[in-house]
Amino acid sequence: MFIVKFTHGFRICWLLLITLLPAACLAQQASSATPSEMASESLGKLRALVAENQLDEAIKLLNTGLSAAIPKSYDVALFSRIKAQALLQKSAYLEAAQALETTLELGTQPGFFTASEMREQRYLLCQIYNQLANETKPEETALKARFLDLAYQNLETWFKTTPNAPPDAYLLAVSLLYGQATASPNSINNDKLRAAKVAATRGTYLQLKPKDSFYLWFLTISQQLGEDIEAAETLELLARNNPGNSTYWEQLFATYVSLSLDAADEDSMYKYQLRAVLTVERAQALGFLKTTSDRVNLVRLYLGLDRPRDAVRLLEAGLADGSIENTRANWEILSAAYQEAHAPDQAIDALKRATRALPREGVIEGTLAQLLYDAGRLKEARDHLLRAIEKGNLDKPGATHVFLAYTAYELEDYAMAARWAKVAETLPDVQINELVRLQKAIAEGANENNASK
Repeated sequence: MFIVKFTHGFRICWLLLITLLPAACLAQQASSATPSEMASESLGKLRALVAENQLDEAIKLLNTGLSAAIPKSYDVALFSRIKAQALLQKSAYLEAAQALETTLELGTQPGFFTASEMREQRYLLCQIYNQLANETKPEETALKARFLDLAYQNLETWFKTTPNAPPDAYLLAVSLLYGQATASPNSINNDKLRAAKVAATRGTYLQLKPKDSFYLWFLTISQQLGEDIEAAETLELLARNNPGNSTYWEQLFATYVSLSLDAADEDSMYKYQLRAVLTVERAQALGFLKTTSDRVNLVRLYLGLDRPRDAVRLLEAGLADGSIENTRANWEILSAAYQEAHAPDQAIDALKRATRALPREGVIEGTLAQLLYDAGRLKEARDHLLRAIEKGNLDKPGATHVFLAYTAYELEDYAMAARWAKVAETLPDVQINELVRLQKAIAEGANENNASK
């Protein structure tokens, strides 16, 4: 949110005001808008106090002058304006706002202040209320909302009297509207969010090259509204304007992935997956999105886009140079990619290499055994199932034992099949009915084998 910072510049401002305003009034304005003798005398004393940096004494003098002044007179308007500037030096923002409210209320009288001065004070009041909103405590949601409302009301009035408002004023408008929209976390005001987006749009029209702040607001509001397509468009622009900002590439990639997951049809899913891939490839060319997880995400996207060869290329290189982590899951993805590329021998070879890279992983031995079995290489499948059981750490030990028993049965090694089927009886993840049928087949096979001898 836009935060006002009041600096020593205001001290210069109100000192100049004290010094120059009376002369300006006498020279340019009607007699009804000139300081009284009492006010002129007080202004002289104020100059001395300010020169000696006696701010508290200056404020006391102004309060005395306000008490003595005729109600609703130019003296009241003038002293209130100066008092507001003095209070800003003490960061007494609420009291400064009250003084400015009086200044603006009286300033509408003919000859009191110029239109330019009124606009300046109105904008300052808006900034002060915004500052007060920013200083509220988290639990003071109602008070914060009140200050934001006052800030925006004054800004709206200022816009009506300012034909050529600068871009920064629209940034302040966006900030205030967003603050109003999100003042209550449990009740987001989407209409205010959309109004903030309109204000940001108007601000971008005022510059050939708008500030990134506008587009960051577009992004924030779009994300808040769940408008991921617009968020992606904004991130594309931000990444183009700031290619060295890794955060924009990360957010753009995540947004396209989210859009692909929420796609209503396969064509849309394909489109956003492709854009996610292109985002990673562009980012990697700049040195970003090169972590292990980024590379694995890209592999998964390649597979989703039916580009298994690209997935294989990235995985092989990454597992070789360490840029992709040496894990069971990544080796299994490599094997699966080879299968999708209709390269079953390379799929088997990938898992064989995985068994060497991860010698304690029994699950990989089991997965390799399945591929070998499907390829008709039963003896090799049996050998790797034995290694799987020996290594342990199996997700489904019972299923592995049953598979070994069945493979031995297929190889007509009924003694081995019976032995491993017996062991499988003690394991919790076994399907008993399936095991009983297998044991019956093993027994029948053994009997037939014995009978033929």
